[in-house]
Amino acid sequence: LFRSEEEEPVYDLKYPWELLEANVKQTTKSTENISESNGLVPENIHSTASLGDKIILGDNVQIGKNVMIKGKAIIGDNTILSDGVIVEENVQIGSNCHISGYAKISKGTTIGNHCKIGFTAEIFGVFFEGVSAVHQTQFYGIAGKSVDIAAGVNVGSLRFDDQATTHKINGKRMVGNYSNGAFIGDYTRLGINNVLFPGVKIGSNCAIGPGAIIERDVPNQTLVQVQQEKTYSEWGPNRYGWND
Repeated sequence: LFRSEEEEPVYDLKYPWELLEANVKQTTKSTENISESNGLVPENIHSTASLGDKIILGDNVQIGKNVMIKGKAIIGDNTILSDGVIVEENVQIGSNCHISGYAKISKGTTIGNHCKIGFTAEIFGVFFEGVSAVHQTQFYGIAGKSVDIAAGVNVGSLRFDDQATTHKINGKRMVGNYSNGAFIGDYTRLGINNVLFPGVKIGSNCAIGPGAIIERDVPNQTLVQVQQEKTYSEWGPNRYGWND
């Protein structure tokens, strides 16, 4: 939608991929409008940190060892960035967040208040308030309020056919620039080593068990668990003559 040929598009935010696209647009616009840095308190910024372009820091922001902020960014009060975190350009991070352990916040991302992001996580999209992605996560999309993303969760943002995911909504087929993202409802918990296919939508108040591969949408208030077939048999060094 366009107000006129000259003006920027208008997003109605009816579908989550539209929210993701609008967020990237607004976050980029907000940060690009920064004319000068503000809130940089030298004693709160480690000597090894690299602060690139103009940034705005809230009260009591802590920038730790080897942190790199590559471009314009807005960071809220009492947020801590530590241990080699990388923040790309045009990023907004809320208040009372803790981001550590070489995590990477990708260009155009918004992180809400009270979020925790840990070791080697790579995040693009939108985190609402209270999201936790502790370590070794690769997330592309939207995580709702208080979503818990366990270790080793990966979102597949590229399909084998290189096409955008088409979503079927009330009998209609919808597609968008960011429809390959994963979209997670409020208060949902993801399990260790979950893999989410491009475009998957998981509802609110769900729990996804460890090792589950989610290739289709999951309704609200659903528990998904993996059932494994296993065999047990005797084993030891005698089998291959390893005894002395």
